[in-house]
Amino acid sequence: MKKMILIIIILFVTIVVGIILIINNNETNKTNEANEAMVLIENESFKDGFDITDNNVYIHCRLTFENRSNSDVKIRINAAFDEDEKNGLLKQKNLYGIFTENNSNEYVVRANEKLRLINVDFVGEYAGNNQMANRLLPNINIEIVN
Repeated sequence: MKKMILIIIILFVTIVVGIILIINNNETNKTNEANEAMVLIENESFKDGFDITDNNVYIHCRLTFENRSNSDVKIRINAAFDEDEKNGLLKQKNLYGIFTENNSNEYVVRANEKLRLINVDFVGEYAGNNQMANRLLPNINIEIVN
């Protein structure tokens, strides 16, 4: 009788652990799919100049994103402006993007949508040099917001 109870407990625990692993794997796959589905199309994106206002630098970019998934995805972006920091335009290199269309740091990209040349400003503290290092895009990171 004790063996039978022990076998039932072991089966029950195995089933519960299996269900938890399956659920966790599905959530991880959804996150990975969303991250892989959101793409910055670099050859259709560019830096579009900058302005200095109230000791802040506003670096204007025109970016094209593509959501290759069948679900809407909310994104945030940040970028590393290494060269503009070294050049003395910015005090810090890591900046978050503001989508000028909705004046927010978040934007929803619809399922299977390609956002063409959306205006994004990256805002950072002015370091004193009134010259951009180059017009090349910085390393831009897309963050999926849940």
